[in-house]
Amino acid sequence: MSWKLFAFLASLVALFAFLPMLGIIIAGPIAQAAGCTLDGSAVHPCFIAGQDYGKTLYRLSLLGWLTIYTMTLAAVALAGLGLTQAVLLLARRRRASER
Repeated sequence: MSWKLFAFLASLVALFAFLPMLGIIIAGPIAQAAGCTLDGSAVHPCFIAGQDYGKTLYRLSLLGWLTIYTMTLAAVALAGLGLTQAVLLLARRRRASER
């Protein structure tokens, strides 16, 4: 595996790990700009342009909890990628030294 491919795959894993945080990053400022209350305990009404988006913003804000699982999966995937890269590097060095 080339270093470029390794870096690309590691970047994808990192993106996967932090993707659920995007819900919080989006929901918080929208609720704040609309003057709404947003917390993890209950759905609060949030009217934007005459429509209630409280439930949608609440669900988006709860996506942050999914990060607990995606971070764990990403750590395992990065460890596997690192181990694979290390084994391939050692195999290349061994083949180069045998020549």
